[in-house]
Amino acid sequence: MNVEVTLNENMTPLANLLGTGSLVGGKDEAAKYFASMNIDGDFLVVCPGTTEEVQRVLSYAREMGIPVYTLKDDFLPAWISGEKGIILDTSMMKSIEKIDIDALAVNVEPGVTYEELREELNRYGLKTLMPAVATSPYVARNSVNRALMQAASRYPETQFSNLAVVLPDSRIFKTGGHALTDEYADWKDVLGPHLEKWFHASEEIYGLITRATIWTYKRLDGREAGLFYFDERDKMLGFLKEVSRKELCQEAMGFNSSAVSRILEREFSKGWYALVGNESFAEHVKYQVRKVRQICKNWKGEKTKEKSKDLLQKMEIPWIHSPTEHLGFYALYSRAPELDNYMDECFLSGKKSENELEKYFISVSFGRTIYMGYRIPGLNETRYLDVAVEAIARGAFFNRPLGKLAEYYYPKTTNYLEMMRRVKNMLDPEGYLNPHQPYWGWNE
Repeated sequence: MNVEVTLNENMTPLANLLGTGSLVGGKDEAAKYFASMNIDGDFLVVCPGTTEEVQRVLSYAREMGIPVYTLKDDFLPAWISGEKGIILDTSMMKSIEKIDIDALAVNVEPGVTYEELREELNRYGLKTLMPAVATSPYVARNSVNRALMQAASRYPETQFSNLAVVLPDSRIFKTGGHALTDEYADWKDVLGPHLEKWFHASEEIYGLITRATIWTYKRLDGREAGLFYFDERDKMLGFLKEVSRKELCQEAMGFNSSAVSRILEREFSKGWYALVGNESFAEHVKYQVRKVRQICKNWKGEKTKEKSKDLLQKMEIPWIHSPTEHLGFYALYSRAPELDNYMDECFLSGKKSENELEKYFISVSFGRTIYMGYRIPGLNETRYLDVAVEAIARGAFFNRPLGKLAEYYYPKTTNYLEMMRRVKNMLDPEGYLNPHQPYWGWNE
């Protein structure tokens, strides 16, 4: 899309379309939306406060032929920084519209954070699951992008259902039971037109999400957490797999010393650590804790002196990882040692222990698979691609490829990429909404 975007021509009309509580900014404001803070392009920043304002902005942008880029993570992709267009930030849309205690669901706008939602749900004895790999503090963004939850061992399912989406032509499209009526209960088993999956991790190329139904859970009387130490990685992995397969926990997560030190905010000695969380009625939790400790001994591990209440406090917040520093993928447990050794070869290569990677291992679906995440400061996109391609050949699965990895991955799917193009061209024939995602030139 070839358009001249200037502040003088578009800032005032956009400001007139929005309410007094909304914000419109120029190029200086746009810099904070990029990790490098250096941008070559020309942008306007728009922060609407309501769905109606989102509709007005998209209608105006479409009429004027201005590309619109929406924020899904803490930062916009680096490859957009040289472009021109509107950056649309929904973080001011903070309504918690309905808490359905019986259906265990809550409707939230995209600007609602986990902290804000937790405070509200606590009044009803409810909670939502916390992500282990979040890319922002916002509930809807992470849920729709399939962020991995800390409790993925017990709850591997996608944690949202019905959506309200503003399409590129500014119409509102509702999925699930909300397509029939907003008065239905928000059951987790989706009613009505089952089109949510169009928008799963779609990078908002088909429409901008302004409401999501998030699943909630009752807080139960029995809640415990324990941290266990192992002198070898494979013992820790064996422990995670066994307690998950035997359904003795809802959280089963492993770390090296660097990662656990960052999560728990104090220094831990070198080694491998497993964090296990239990939640059920009190007597059941006592049984689970007893069995987990016995399995720990069988794997030659030992329980640390960390207090349960302190661990649970750290598990009440999302663990946020910058997309520019995090490389993560799913794998079978049987492939985990080889893949972890490969990551060491790529990024350690003789470095001293104080420079070791932060490593995260999250058990998924009762131990059927494991998520392996790595925090790598200074990771560039080309290096990411080279490492990811080889990891895929060794059995890794990336569930949200972006940038150069998406450019490598999606063409290999052939039919799926063609389906994406058909849906995009049907809903956004002008191609103005997030035109360069999931990768540059994908729809040409």
